[in-house]
Amino acid sequence: MLSPFTFEHGGRSYTCTPEKGSGTLNGTWWWFNVSYDQQRYAPFEYAKGDTQSSVQSRIIAYYEHRLWAREQPTLPRNGMARPGRPAGSGKQQNGQNGAAGNGAAVAAKAAPAKK
Repeated sequence: MLSPFTFEHGGRSYTCTPEKGSGTLNGTWWWFNVSYDQQRYAPFEYAKGDTQSSVQSRIIAYYEHRLWAREQPTLPRNGMARPGRPAGSGKQQNGQNGAAGNGAAVAAKAAPAKK
């Protein structure tokens, strides 16, 4: 098993440590910290053939993609919004549908009062 190591890339310092997982993470995972970033990451599970060079290149690719994704503009989420009511749906207003829209009110007026 590789021991923890540190490397520099793009003006940032990366500290990488293989650690046993806990909770939902079983096995051993590569955890890393990056200077100027308070988040700690564990994107890859430890593999038998891992070398310092292979881990370093995977971590750089992962973190560069993360920075790129972070800089992308946010897109509006139309799929999660409640859709508007299409024209002509629902109850007819202003008596357009005759007595059908006021069926309960018409029935109440027509019924004789009980004594």
